[in-house]
Amino acid sequence: MLWFKHTSIIATLVLTTSAAMAATPSNVSRSRAKTIAATSTSAASSRVSTTQTKTSATSSTNTSTTALTKPKAEAPPIFSGFLLTSRSTSLYDFQDGSKSDGMDYTFRLAAKLGATSKYGVKLTAVYSDDLNNPESNDNLKDTNISLGRAPAPVGGYLLMSPSIGVGLPTSKDSRDRQQLQAAGKLGLTTLVNPEKLMTGLAIMVNLIGTKNFHSYDTATDGKVNTAYSLVQNANFVYTYKAVSLTLDFVHMNTWSYQDVMRDVFEMTQELGVSINDNVGVAIGHTNGGSTLKADGVNSNVQVMNENTSMVYASLLLAF
Repeated sequence: MLWFKHTSIIATLVLTTSAAMAATPSNVSRSRAKTIAATSTSAASSRVSTTQTKTSATSSTNTSTTALTKPKAEAPPIFSGFLLTSRSTSLYDFQDGSKSDGMDYTFRLAAKLGATSKYGVKLTAVYSDDLNNPESNDNLKDTNISLGRAPAPVGGYLLMSPSIGVGLPTSKDSRDRQQLQAAGKLGLTTLVNPEKLMTGLAIMVNLIGTKNFHSYDTATDGKVNTAYSLVQNANFVYTYKAVSLTLDFVHMNTWSYQDVMRDVFEMTQELGVSINDNVGVAIGHTNGGSTLKADGVNSNVQVMNENTSMVYASLLLAF
């Protein structure tokens, strides 16, 4: 199956999604279509990442002596990645010009720079394009280099995988507008032990903290840059044969250099089908925006919203 073949990529895609969310946290109109490439990529790829981590975790806790007699497994490839295309549109069309449409493709490439039985160093680059608005895109996203540990059992019910990394300002917005120099990242992936769950179910929680380093506190357009961010991601995947159901929730807090805190969310539900080891298709729904309503008190988090909900279809080609 497609989701058994590749190394974990959801943390990278959560960062891609949350970066798009942070750029315009209060915008609920046309520009939301530009985040769907990252959002749908995260949901579609969670079938790869969650089950791969589940498989890796299961093998890492296997103490059977019969494993010593098995031939050595083939070394994983140095390069891995995928190409995803998606078509998205507003769930509701009010016929007033507020409808959002997107036709996107995203290419992600990961290079393994070094690895041992427990640790690995990886470089990840993402390139995306909104074909409906090619002139307004910042296609190349920031590049990430990370050192991660294989999942380790904690207390019998959980498996944890910490990581540390650095973000490089390869996107035009980070480099030219924000004048970002670099970003330091700390991550922790927690997985419910697959032996404690029903067959086909995987549950994963990601925490990613980022400290940005800018040349100036204020960007070239006068907006105050983001100093810190904290991303929380909960991911549930149920697979049966070639079919998977994914529920994904991303919440992000950001703090500016003036200590102004913002928080945004993105909620996705997706039904995916694996055609073969390298091809998958999916349909889904996503909704996101500011966590609080305009009054700053009441919650704005909801599965569906007539003003911000979007539906999409995607095709994933993995290698």
